[in-house]
Amino acid sequence: MSRFFWKYFPVFYVIPFFLAAFRVETVSQLGDLLRWAVLLVSFVAVVVFGRKRSKPGSAYLTDGVIIGFLGLFLISAAWSINPSYTVLRALSLVLLYVCAFWLLWRYADEYSEDTLIRYLLNTVAFILAVNLLGGAILFPDELFTRRFQGLFSNPNAIGLITSVTLPLAIARWLHTHKKLDLLVTGILALNLMGSGSRAALLGVAIAMAPILISLMVKRPQWAVLFSVMAIIIVGLFVNTAYFDEYVLREDTLETASNRTFIWEIAEDYIDRRPDLGHGFASDRFIHDYYHVDLRKLGLRGYGVMSSYYGLAVQMGLPITVIFFSLLWGSILLNIVRYWKDYVLVSLFATLISGLIVSVFENTLYSAGNMFSFLFWVWLMLALRRIKYRRRYAMAARSQTFPTQPVPGLEAQAALRDARK
Repeated sequence: MSRFFWKYFPVFYVIPFFLAAFRVETVSQLGDLLRWAVLLVSFVAVVVFGRKRSKPGSAYLTDGVIIGFLGLFLISAAWSINPSYTVLRALSLVLLYVCAFWLLWRYADEYSEDTLIRYLLNTVAFILAVNLLGGAILFPDELFTRRFQGLFSNPNAIGLITSVTLPLAIARWLHTHKKLDLLVTGILALNLMGSGSRAALLGVAIAMAPILISLMVKRPQWAVLFSVMAIIIVGLFVNTAYFDEYVLREDTLETASNRTFIWEIAEDYIDRRPDLGHGFASDRFIHDYYHVDLRKLGLRGYGVMSSYYGLAVQMGLPITVIFFSLLWGSILLNIVRYWKDYVLVSLFATLISGLIVSVFENTLYSAGNMFSFLFWVWLMLALRRIKYRRRYAMAARSQTFPTQPVPGLEAQAALRDARK
């Protein structure tokens, strides 16, 4: 792997996922091919290069838990309503896991967690800036007349992406005060507000609470100032006609854009196979399997329109409860435990935003979308930071986003020996 490609690997990795979500069919088809190609390249890179210096914590408990769930997803092909699709989707998650928890862990060791976060956020912001500009030029008739989608196939695609990037971008800017970080935050915020994604707005708002609490430890004035600014900006936005018509959408608020009706149908599917479900990724075929035509019911959407209901339909109630209990429990527990570690809290808070949006979207465990990729990369970085805090006393650097690369394992060991 060339040095240049390896250094900018996160940038190259992100772009195909965006292309796959574009509304231009030829571009989205190209993105579909490229995103799977990148996943395969990631897997090959780990197999060929990763063993030279194995991931620290290869026996880490989280690895065992994730591999256990991936194994269950794959085994569910035995009772799946579409076994071949179950196997393919489970294997795609294996590729995503290898990339996020092995290849990008190694990348963060070599270039630092801050470099990885910065490259990912800046790349997302650049593409969303192109989305704003391209949408204004190519589809000017859509501006202020509907929910903004720009070059994307759906406004909710913007909501998904910003839900797992905007909280972290705001956190970086509140710490660095750099103009570039402010620009990144502004671009993400404009896309989110224009998209009218209520779930993403709710997720980002809730995520900011632990971030601001952690910021109060060292920079209370900035926490207070940002809170006042946010209240003013949100207050002005809420009082616009655009907010009432395209964000609040009172006529669909109570039913979450008719999702509650689909969830009622999903509950019936769950009741039919409550223990083991219908097989991983079976939500794509579940309506046809039970001869339910959503269009005749005046409904539309993919699967059952929720990662929570979706997993229960696929894998049954026991596995779903265990999966989300472990995920939510570890996030909340670590926020409380490490609430003074601003970077760590920012990562976990961003995950909270993603989990809130997952109530309304079934993309959490889909390897082919940008939301899922970013969610699991942030989780990897959070767990990596905890592990290095314990093993290499990262507590001394816990209040800052490191500006210098975090040394590799050998360098850290040498540094510790030199200080003794």
